[in-house]
Amino acid sequence: MILQICAAMAGTVSFSLLFGVPRKFYPWCGLIGGAGWAVYVLFSNVWEAAAASFAATVAVIFLSRAAAVKNRCPAMIFLISGIFPLVPGAGIYWTVYYLVTNQLSWLFTRDMRR
Repeated sequence: MILQICAAMAGTVSFSLLFGVPRKFYPWCGLIGGAGWAVYVLFSNVWEAAAASFAATVAVIFLSRAAAVKNRCPAMIFLISGIFPLVPGAGIYWTVYYLVTNQLSWLFTRDMRR
């Protein structure tokens, strides 16, 4: 779990660099991204993935707001960067891939009245 949180922090800081966040906010972005991932990992063992994602997103929102007030800057700097580890990139990619290649056609042809 510690390795996952460190990877989330590094990914968040890397995204912050691409997003154009000022350098002095990198530690804050990393902490918020890591904290969001930690909440997700802790709650995913107890709740469904959607509920764990919601709890992690709420944590990222509150931490982003607190960091924005402390640093006197817009909360979006921390919010967009901090939510990055929670975005299901591979899941969305494969879903769209299967839709485009018509491999999910069975889903739309099923009898939905049951």
